Amino acid sequence: MSYPTSITLSGIKLELRSERGVVVSQDKFSETHIRSRVNHEPGQRVEIESDVVCNHHFWIRKEDAKEMEFRFADFSPSVRNGHDVEVVLARGGASEGNWYPVSVMNHSTGNEYSLPAKFICERFGLGQPKWLMSNPKSNSAANRIQMLLVFLIFPPIVLIWMTLSGSNIDALTAVFTWFMSWILGLCIYGVFVSIPSNMAAHKAIRSEFSSPYNALNAVRTE
Repeated sequence: MSYPTSITLSGIKLELRSERGVVVSQDKFSETHIRSRVNHEPGQRVEIESDVVCNHHFWIRKEDAKEMEFRFADFSPSVRNGHDVEVVLARGGASEGNWYPVSVMNHSTGNEYSLPAKFICERFGLGQPKWLMSNPKSNSAANRIQMLLVFLIFPPIVLIWMTLSGSNIDALTAVFTWFMSWILGLCIYGVFVSIPSNMAAHKAIRSEFSSPYNALNAVRTE
């Protein structure tokens, strides 16, 4: 095990460490998640959707003879029993203190594997505005907070502007204007804040984790 070091991605500090050992066992299996819904049209058709998730678990035995298990979903690095592998793990942001693998280096074959940037963003809460993610719990919670803030701030500004401009606003008009202003505010916020933040996070992740060598070098600098 390497001693943890830290990097900063998209304003979020992540700790990194690596674990190296020999693969002693592994298992691959798939899970099918089925969802159904009723289409309330004449005939009430039932629509069924399914997703197949491929899971890959493997165990390594380290130099101190202790064993560790790593679990991956929709990510399958090519390893087999007896291979010398090193796994880079990270924690911070929305991970709530838990360590999660982000890249794998197979020293026996020289192949390297990194998790997709989208998964890393979702796991650690990257890609959100810095002011919102100072103490994140999850990306979904951050998204809800942003939507609520836009709902509470943008529509009143529009209504005040309409009132000052002399518009006659009744209750129905006020409700409709509030809703439409919220939608418009979400669009403006997404274009100028949310989308640029996500793009910056993906670029930073691709730079740091495009190769496990980069991540391993970051861990080994201390």
